[in-house]
Formats: sequence, structure tokens, C-alpha cells
Amino acid sequence: MLRSGTREIKREFAGYLVVHTAVISLIVLALIIAGALLGAFARTFLSEEHLNTETKDVIKMSVGLIATLSALVLGLLIATGKTSFDARVTQVRQIAANAVLLDETLAQYGNEVANARVELRRTFNLMVDRIWNENNSASRGPSPFQMTGAADSFIQSLVNLPAATDFQRALKTEIVNIANEVAKGRLSLFVQGRDTISMPFLTILVFWLTVIFGIFGLLTRLNVLVAVIMLLCAVSVSGSIFLILDMNRPFDGMMRIPSAQMRGALPPLSP
Repeated sequence: MLRSGTREIKREFAGYLVVHTAVISLIVLALIIAGALLGAFARTFLSEEHLNTETKDVIKMSVGLIATLSALVLGLLIATGKTSFDARVTQVRQIAANAVLLDETLAQYGNEVANARVELRRTFNLMVDRIWNENNSASRGPSPFQMTGAADSFIQSLVNLPAATDFQRALKTEIVNIANEVAKGRLSLFVQGRDTISMPFLTILVFWLTVIFGIFGLLTRLNVLVAVIMLLCAVSVSGSIFLILDMNRPFDGMMRIPSAQMRGALPPLSP
């Protein structure tokens, strides 16, 4: 009972973090600025003996090591987020292309599949709605995939198509294969539609960045110019965190994949 409650709390907390991407970025910005201010405040309690040349050299080498690690991790996270986003875009386009190919193949089959083409459009629109709904931040969760009744009945209708000629039998095989490709793309999008960014990984990166800016504040006497430059750097870093998190939400983030390109893939049937 306790474990179940703990898992539920973790799931709700994770959902909160995913939904509030901008809030996380602002928290990162606040932490970095707080680190710089804390370093500047600590400087007032240190004597010049603690900030001699040898001490500064050691501190600079240490912060250089942390900065290198942070740059590598930040670049890795951005590359991972971009790769994941591009993969989702490719999957969506492939599903749409296969749906168009399936419709064209059904059109060659004959007038007896007119109802199947109508059902294809209805089932495809339902699939698009489900893809964008289940990948929405508020709907994410470890739920298993379940095929809808409409999709199951549509696939069964394709398998049971009457084939009177060799041409129709060949087309029927092609139709079933294309429908399987659509189903595979759909399942692949579901399986890969989970978060690709590790929050502990991101937390460690934010800690490193806070330490770096804290050392900047420790080694530098703050003035207006230094404060402005450090603020711009902090905003840039928090902006990169926002970019990473937003690319991890391709269906409901600011850089979301538009559903219109799938909804408009199948043209309306002529009466």
C-alpha cells in the first residue's frame, strides 16, 4: 500500500515537471543566479590570503574541469533531444505516407472497397487523435498499448476482402502488408513516445552549473558590467535547458509536431 502510494506521488511529481517546462527553466535560472550571489557574498568573508594567485589558479583549474564536463553533458542532452524529436517527426511522416499508399491501393481494388476507404479515413483520424492525446504531458503514464475496436475491425475487414481475380489477390496481399506497416509505425511511435531525458542527469548538470557561477561570483568583484554579463550567461544556460525539455515534448511543447500534416494526408472522397 505504501509502495503504491509512493509510486503514485512520484508519477504525479514527474507529470508536474513535464508539464511545467518553463517553470523548470526559471527554477534553473534562479538557482544559477543564487549560486553567483552566494559566491559574491562568500567573497566578503574571505581575506586576501585566501584569494592569492596560487589559490585562484587551483580554483580556475577546478572550475575549468567542471565547465568542460557541463559543456559535454549539455551538448549530449541537446543532441539527444534533437535526435529524439527528429525521429518522432520521421515516424509521423512515415505513418501518413503509408496511409496515403494504402488508400491509393484500395482505390485500385475496385468499387467493392468503397466502404473500406471511408472506414480508413475514420480510423485514421481516430488514430491521429489518440497519438496526440496519449503523448500529451497530462496523459503520459506507464499504461500498456491497447488497440481500439475500430482499428481491429478495420484490419479484419481488409483481411476478409473478396479476391475474385489474380490482380485482386495480389492487391489484397499488398493492402494487408501496407496496413501492417501502418500498425508497426503506430506501435513504434507509442513505444518511443516516452521521456528520453533523465531528470537525475539533468539535476546533476544544474548542480554543476550552479557551482560554476558560484565560483565566478567568488573570484570576481561584482559591478554592473559583470552582473549583466553573468545574467546573460545564466539566461542562455537556462534557455538551453528549456530547449532540451521542450524537444522532449514533440506533441504538446512549443516546438510541437503539428497534427494537421497527418489529418490532411487523406483527401476527402469524391461523391
